[in-house]
Amino acid sequence: MDFKLAELRKRRGITQKELAETLLVSPQTISKWENGKAIPDIGLLKEICHDFNLDINDLLDGNYKKKSINKK
Repeated sequence: MDFKLAELRKRRGITQKELAETLLVSPQTISKWENGKAIPDIGLLKEICHDFNLDINDLLDGNYKKKSINKK
């Protein structure tokens, strides 16, 4: 899986800590996801998609470049 969580997070203008608080995980977990050392479980992928206003397929395929990532 090659989704770019760091890119999404930075485009939103939030820190790893802020994203971690939203998803109820540690900032270290966010770091592991961003560095490819771990991946979120399916439930968290759904939450990430919801938070960034993305379809799961767009997130997993990396087809989110032109889509809005701001929270509604």
